[in-house]
Order: sequence, then structure tokens, then C-alpha cells
Amino acid sequence: MLDRITLLQLGSEGLEVAEWQGQLNQVRSAVIEVDGIFGPATDAATRAFQREHSLAADGKVGPSTRAVMATLLP
Repeated sequence: MLDRITLLQLGSEGLEVAEWQGQLNQVRSAVIEVDGIFGPATDAATRAFQREHSLAADGKVGPSTRAVMATLLP
């Protein structure tokens, strides 16, 4: 996981988005394209992940969402 914490949300782009997409694919068996673009598919998968883990399903990847993800990664 990257050390720098950036809020990821619809419209975000870059390496951190690609990393998040890969993590979603790994822990949710999601099938979203790892393209570094936080588009509608990544937003929907993020909201589903948040709902599954009793987080606010706002589609924003901040400290709370990242912390839960960190507990699920090998």
C-alpha cells in the first residue's frame, strides 16, 4: 500500500486508483478494469465494498475505507 494518503473518488486518476482497483479485484473477486481511472465501475465496486463492511457508502476512498481494506489483504 502506498504511504501517501490521497482521497480517491469518482474522477480521480493515477497509480493509487490502479492500486485500489487491484485491491478491490483481489478481495471482492470484482472484475473491474485496472486502468487507473476511478470511473462508474470503480465507484460502484467501492460503494459495495463499503456497504459490505458497514462503512459510509459514499464511494470515497479515505482513511476508514483504506484501513478496512488493509485488514483484508494478505
